[in-house]
Amino acid sequence: MSGRKARWVGLGLVATASAGVLGLSAMMNPAFAHADDSDIGLVIGGSGLPIPGSGYVQAANGLYIDNALNPIYPGTTYPDPYANGVFTPEGLYPLTSAGVHQLLLNYPTDANGFPDLSSSVGQGMAILENDIASNAAAGDTSTVFGYSQSSTIASYVMQQLDPMGKPEPNSGLDFLLIGDPSNPNGGLLERFAGFETTSGQTVSDPLNLPSLGFVFDSATPADDYPTSIYTLEYDGFADFPRYPLDFLSDLNAFLGIAELHGTYLNFALNGTGPSPEDIADAKLLPGSEALGTTDSLTNYYMIDTIDGDPVTPPLVSLLPEPLQALLGPDLPYLINLGYGDGSLGYSDTPANVPTPFGLFPDVSLSTVLSTLATDTGQGITAFGNELSDPAALLPSLDPASSGQSLTDVLSALSADAANPAASLTDIVNGISSAASTAYSTLLPLADIGNALLTSVPAYDASLISDNLANGDILDAVGLPIAANTALDTLAAGFAYEVISNAASQISADFSGLF
Repeated sequence: MSGRKARWVGLGLVATASAGVLGLSAMMNPAFAHADDSDIGLVIGGSGLPIPGSGYVQAANGLYIDNALNPIYPGTTYPDPYANGVFTPEGLYPLTSAGVHQLLLNYPTDANGFPDLSSSVGQGMAILENDIASNAAAGDTSTVFGYSQSSTIASYVMQQLDPMGKPEPNSGLDFLLIGDPSNPNGGLLERFAGFETTSGQTVSDPLNLPSLGFVFDSATPADDYPTSIYTLEYDGFADFPRYPLDFLSDLNAFLGIAELHGTYLNFALNGTGPSPEDIADAKLLPGSEALGTTDSLTNYYMIDTIDGDPVTPPLVSLLPEPLQALLGPDLPYLINLGYGDGSLGYSDTPANVPTPFGLFPDVSLSTVLSTLATDTGQGITAFGNELSDPAALLPSLDPASSGQSLTDVLSALSADAANPAASLTDIVNGISSAASTAYSTLLPLADIGNALLTSVPAYDASLISDNLANGDILDAVGLPIAANTALDTLAAGFAYEVISNAASQISADFSGLF
């Protein structure tokens, strides 16, 4: 995060201003007694989950913290009140709902550059710091577990507790983060915290989106405290493309947000998502402490299998099986070019180095064309194999497969056209609720439009002026296009989510009435 070393000056003011939030923390997490020298787990939920619950805590512990196949922090305990996790207010605001406009993630910032107490992350920081301090006062160590937005909270807290960036390997404080938007090399909040010129120079020029409550200035420290970070391949929040001029890669990243980002703990709930074996077998990335990296206390793990199979790009998963066979070799390669040479769905450069977005991957056009030609041949062969059994491709055309005739369907529709049991009051209330949902949808859509019409053009202008000042004509033209390709894709995706959720709610309002 830029300006980190200057922030320590105002930490006393931050502590004073936090008094109100700490009072809230004291109510939610009252003082308690426990044995000294215990390792206390502080498990925080993500957006939409203010109090995780005991099932969530045990899933976090069994899959990641103390996975029997690869225990990271074995022996972590969860005495009351932490058996249900740590209350943090960011959980009150789901990220993709009709109330998205209410969410202030890490904006505005205070005089020291940290999220202000008016933001959900700022409030969560104050609560987490209080709990860490309570454990330390009782002679206990703390293991902090963060997921998504709470990983960003933990990232900021690391910086507040260690403002000078001095390595603290034996402080009694450990972190385990999953789906981290502040991942140094892949996190969305770091990808747009600056830009990388074609000459490889990193320039600090962060993107701010005040109308959406985002400040893109956050990288989880690599060398402050012992930390483990798990990322699911193609999770667009934690594994965003490095070269966003690749539209397919951006679209796939958004779909990864929708389809993958929420699945890190699902195995304990319904057996989907990464299994304990997938997590234990996660790939240790370059830049990890365990690989002997200097200036790193963090191990970075990439979960690249689900149920033992390679993670399929979400964009590919949406396609019918015949098209998956035809495009399967080419489409993943085109998606992966957004991360590097096309071989991986994540960046292969050191994971501990904050890495903003750039323009082009280091791969020659001839290599790209040659690979596509080879993959196209493989796809055609696979497609031909799929077509060898046409009957298997068209089960929906078998009239016996549905179990219903056309007459049955029309009769059901006619019967459901109106519900005579619905009173006039029921109908009016349904219309009123639907109207409320409809106009409340305009607020988040207006915030998204505000960002695209004000903040993004201002960011583009800064990219152009900064690069022209350095004589980089290609970057002056290309970087704004690359940034807009990514941001417009994400904005369109989130707008679709808002509209889709509103439509579902309106449908529910009228359910049983018409």
